[in-house]
Amino acid sequence: MRFSPRTLLAVNILIMVALVLAGCQIPGAKPAAPTQVPDLAYTQAAETIVAQLTSSAPTATLAPPEPTLAPPPVEMLQPTQPPPTEIPLPTSTPEPVAPTEPAVVVTPTEAAPALPTGAPTGVVVLATATLVPPYSQPYTMPPYQAFPQTVPTIPATYVAPAFPPYNAPYATPYVAPYPTPVYAVPYTGTLAQPAFTATLPTVQPIPWRLAFQDNFEGSMGWTVETGKNYKMGYDMGGYRMYADFDNDAIYSVKTSNYGDVRVEIDAARLGGPFSSYYGLTCRFQNGGNYYSLVLTGDGSYAILKKLTGKFYTLAQSQAPSTAINRSTAYNRMQIECVGPTLTLSVNGQVLLQARDYDFPAGYVGMIAGNQRESGMDALFDNIAVLTP
Repeated sequence: MRFSPRTLLAVNILIMVALVLAGCQIPGAKPAAPTQVPDLAYTQAAETIVAQLTSSAPTATLAPPEPTLAPPPVEMLQPTQPPPTEIPLPTSTPEPVAPTEPAVVVTPTEAAPALPTGAPTGVVVLATATLVPPYSQPYTMPPYQAFPQTVPTIPATYVAPAFPPYNAPYATPYVAPYPTPVYAVPYTGTLAQPAFTATLPTVQPIPWRLAFQDNFEGSMGWTVETGKNYKMGYDMGGYRMYADFDNDAIYSVKTSNYGDVRVEIDAARLGGPFSSYYGLTCRFQNGGNYYSLVLTGDGSYAILKKLTGKFYTLAQSQAPSTAINRSTAYNRMQIECVGPTLTLSVNGQVLLQARDYDFPAGYVGMIAGNQRESGMDALFDNIAVLTP
């Protein structure tokens, strides 16, 4: 029995559809990737096509069935996924890594779109997501609400206190009547004068004795030295000292230690400014610590102390003294350093005293110096040192 070409075509299509639905490989075709099993809609469509084709084919007497060959074995396709890779175990615990990507904010108000007809199942459609970087949301300040301010009101019945004006005159003060004075009868008798019996203490003079004297006619151990701006040595029948610098003094002392001592000398100013000074020193420790009792060219005088290199005035004259010769003539100077009391006398007249406790003993000698100006030139003669 022979079939028409249209019938054969329909049969071949059915066979191919059956093989495809069974997952078999068509002979002569290339192996295809495994496909997913179609859903119910696709199966129904294939059955409809086969029914239409079979209904339209002419009726024919079927020949006895020929022996059919068993279909060749279908090779099962292996999955194309790569074999799993062995992941090595970590040797140390990895440190957590802070996320650097911005957070994903899902807008909850938008509904997910409906799945299209015929779309495969298992597909998830995410809602619309908006990436918002951290701290990007603007901050809106709440509206400023001022505190209510209540203004106190003065009651209508309030009466302010009345104060008198600042310059208002005081009320007339009360004046008590002045009492009538009572005059006593004057005393006409004589008052007896008490006898004055107090007696002033008698000051006993110190029995001074001569310890050393020199008229500078021979070398007795005084300093002989010439420097850049000073000179000391024997000259003009006496001992001459010249100082050409400011705010300091030169000295020449005997290296004998004296406690209570009295020193006398003839001293004259040969030249230099009136502010410069010359005189005697006692309780001399070193160049930075000593007492000095001095005269100036204008007839003034002072008792000075040099302590740790700095001068201090213990006492000074308020005006020049007429007892001091202001020319180049000699003045007979006398100083007494007894206990803490320092006394200066010139030409037999006591001029100044001071008290100080820093230096109880030391050397004695001569001194010449300047204050604001330089150029002091002094001459000394006939020195005497006396002790108790």
